Amino acid sequence: MKQMKIARILLVYCLIQARLLAQFNYPDSIDYGNPAEMGLSYQDIHFKSSDGTKLHGWLIGGNGNKGTIIHFHGNAQNMSSHFRRISWLAKEGFDLFLFDYRGYGSSEGSPSREGVFQDCDAAVKKAIELQEDKENFILFGQSLGAANALALIGENKYGKIKGVIAEAAFYSYKSIAADKVGGVANFLINDHKSPHLVVDQIAPIPILFAHGTSDQVVPHKHSKALYDKAKEPKEFLSSNGARHLTVFSSTRTRSRRQLIETLIKWIESE
Repeated sequence: MKQMKIARILLVYCLIQARLLAQFNYPDSIDYGNPAEMGLSYQDIHFKSSDGTKLHGWLIGGNGNKGTIIHFHGNAQNMSSHFRRISWLAKEGFDLFLFDYRGYGSSEGSPSREGVFQDCDAAVKKAIELQEDKENFILFGQSLGAANALALIGENKYGKIKGVIAEAAFYSYKSIAADKVGGVANFLINDHKSPHLVVDQIAPIPILFAHGTSDQVVPHKHSKALYDKAKEPKEFLSSNGARHLTVFSSTRTRSRRQLIETLIKWIESE
């Protein structure tokens, strides 16, 4: 009887662990399209993460006169589905560097928290290397990508980063897991590479936090808690009624205008 009870506990533990991991990484290799289908020129970029994992990215544009936005996408699908969320910025004069984490799209390997973090670091370095003659680089992370963007820039300043856009970031791995499965997450998940650990170390690089009030995937409270902990300069764009990753959708022209105004302010500041 005791052995059966232990076996049941282990089974429940494994099921909860599997559910939590799925919340953080849900990749696929489906081709959802490419920038050329939207009239945007792009280059395929192949580079390696610090452990040698081969990654795939796109440089959209390549001659933008305002700056380069490095995009960290969310936890599901791959960049061919996510690029549409920011493609409108190319028409505003920005180059876009997008990439797939390990295990996503045609990037090699399997996703892990540490591995994805290393991939983000490699992507920033590659984007700066590709456009070494340019000075204005901005990180734009969404959901899981926003958490990684904040955690990354809290540890590394890179020298050319003018600001960070964090849309629908979660406060920590434990807190978002607790929202999904309750207090048991405290025993199953650690906060390694969580944004709340370093968000107060990002200044003087400015941050724009953006979050929809009707986000049911990552509750609005997560960005508010990060904003409260961050130091100036910082902004908070709270989009009334917006759901997960829809703050800058085509119907929200006011949010888009605010984002462009913020980007120009960052770029023009000394």
